[in-house]
Amino acid sequence: MKEIIKKIIKGGEISQQDITEYIVGVTDLFERPIKSPQEIQGIIMGIQMGQFNIMYSVKLACAKLDIPLRILYDKNGQIIKQYIQGEL
Repeated sequence: MKEIIKKIIKGGEISQQDITEYIVGVTDLFERPIKSPQEIQGIIMGIQMGQFNIMYSVKLACAKLDIPLRILYDKNGQIIKQYIQGEL
């Protein structure tokens, strides 16, 4: 799951398989397992339509997995850069 998190943070291409694995991994991590493929598709559609903020779940997953996510902001609170510490 760490590799998928890296892709999301870097803003790289994320395949349907990657996002499905990420959703299943995160829901298992937070002990809220997915019960059907329709739920996964609904979450994916929500992400694509901007209803779900995937970075919010990435931040929570990084905290739970002890992945040192670092986010640099400008003076207006806009994200300049985000990275995993030690992997610039």
